[in-house]
Amino acid sequence: MKKNLLLVSLWGILSCFMLSSCNNENEESMSLPDSQAYITKMNVTNAANTRSTYNCNEVQNVSFEDFISGKSYDFNFLVYSDNTYGIDIDKDGTVDMTVTVKGNEITATSKNNESETVVVGQEDSERYTTYTLNAPQTRVTYRHISWFSCVKRLTLNEDVAMGSGLASMFRKYAFGYVAGAAAVICLNDSNRWDVS
Repeated sequence: MKKNLLLVSLWGILSCFMLSSCNNENEESMSLPDSQAYITKMNVTNAANTRSTYNCNEVQNVSFEDFISGKSYDFNFLVYSDNTYGIDIDKDGTVDMTVTVKGNEITATSKNNESETVVVGQEDSERYTTYTLNAPQTRVTYRHISWFSCVKRLTLNEDVAMGSGLASMFRKYAFGYVAGAAAVICLNDSNRWDVS
């Protein structure tokens, strides 16, 4: 799977936790489950002055808001290669998590060498797209409106808004920013998914 499909999948999951009763004709009636994340704003700024602290190719500061909790988060996003990233959650110069992307498989490893892997899948039906996260002993599925209908509700920085900016989202590290946001917001126990 291409990185842009992973971005579509993860972004759709994070931004659209819609119930199955949602449809394209009645977008105003959409509701969100109580214990999920809904990212309403994300800003990415260059943090080049901290690059030497981490010994990496590039450093970005990623900040975002979770609409449900009302909390704001930010972290440093480190680029080691096109598929390996680091995340410094408290921006103290220590890498808290390493994220590796291989196709549609995302592996996050903490500094204590604990790791989790998630596989992103996509299924299309006539009216809905379903994105599935599969992990050992866990299967969580979200159903929502189309990705383009959903992404219109997001606010990122001006350069990655709809129109010509949308294409720039698929360049370089856009998926990593969203993966980092997911990792940070899920540190809060109340934002984790139910395991059945």
